[in-house]
Amino acid sequence: MVFIGTAGWNIPARHADGFAGPGTHLTRYAAQMTAVEINSSFYRPHQRKTYERWAASVPEDFRFSVKLPRSITQEHRLKDYDALLSRFLEESAGLGVKLGVILVQLPPSLSYEADAAEDFFGALHGRTKAAIACEPRHASWFTPEADAALKTWHVARVAADPPRAPADGAPGGWQGLHYWRLHGSPKIYYSDYDAAALKALAEKLEAADWCIFDNTAAFAALGNALSLSQLTGPSRPGTRIWFAGYGSVTPKEKTMARKYSKAASKKVEKVMHERKEGTLKSGSGKKVKSRKQAIAIGLSEARKEGKKVPKKAKKAKKTSKKKSKKG
Repeated sequence: MVFIGTAGWNIPARHADGFAGPGTHLTRYAAQMTAVEINSSFYRPHQRKTYERWAASVPEDFRFSVKLPRSITQEHRLKDYDALLSRFLEESAGLGVKLGVILVQLPPSLSYEADAAEDFFGALHGRTKAAIACEPRHASWFTPEADAALKTWHVARVAADPPRAPADGAPGGWQGLHYWRLHGSPKIYYSDYDAAALKALAEKLEAADWCIFDNTAAFAALGNALSLSQLTGPSRPGTRIWFAGYGSVTPKEKTMARKYSKAASKKVEKVMHERKEGTLKSGSGKKVKSRKQAIAIGLSEARKEGKKVPKKAKKAKKTSKKKSKKG
C-alpha cells in the first residue's frame, strides 16, 4: 500500500465528523490514514514512553516517520552529533516496528560535504533499521555526485513541492524508498492542492511509497491526504511490509505480495532482512544473496506454518504423441 498522511495528526473542524469515534486524535486519525510524520521531534525531545504510547494507539500496519532533531541538523550541522543521535534513537525506538522512516531535513545553508555526510549517514544506518529519507535544501545536494553518494549510503532524497532545484520534484538518491513531501504550492505551508494536482501525483505513486502533506497552516493537509488516498485505491495491510528497506520493488513482486496474508508477508520481511544483514543461508549452508531465493525461502517457511500462500503452479506435463505409421 501507499503510505499517505500529514505532518502531525491534527484533525481540523471541517473534517471532524469523518473522524468521529472514541480515542485520542491519533487513534481516530490512524483509523483512516496509513502513516503520519512526527514533526514535533524536530523541536523538542519526547520520552520513550510517549513513543510507546503512540505506537500502542494505532493499527499494526500503521507507520510513523520521525523528524530528526534540529539540534543535529541545524545547530551541529551533522557534526559532533553522537550523544544527541543516541538519545533520539533510544527515545524513538519506542515506536518499535511501527517506526518506518527517519526524516533528515537539512537547513538551506548546509551545503554538501561528502566526508561529513558519509560519516553521519553511516552512523545513522548503523544504529537503526528504519529507512532514511533526506530533504536537502541547498543546491549542492542535487548534483550527480551527491545523488550517487546517497544511493551508495541507502539514503532516499525527498521529492519536495515546491521544488528548490530542477531535480527536487522527483525522488532521488536511493530508490528503495520514495518519500514525497508536499509543502503547499504556490504559497508554501498554506496552498491547497486541487484535484488535477492530486490526480497527477496519484499516477506517480507506487506501492510502499510515502506521501506526506505539510500544508498545514491553513488546514489543507488532511483533506488533500484523504483525497489522494481515494485516488490510490483501498490500502491492503501486509502488501508493503517486505518491500521497504530491501531495494527497488519489481512489478512482479508487487503483484505477488497482494496474494499473501499479512502473516506470510511478515515471514518474507524477516528473511529479506536476514539477507540484507548477510545472515540468511540456504539449506546447504550457503549465504543467500538473491532476492528471488530469499523470497522463496520466506514463502516456503510461511507455507509450512500454514500461512496463506498461493499454491505453487503445477508444471504442465509434456505429452509425446507417437507417430502413426503409414501403411
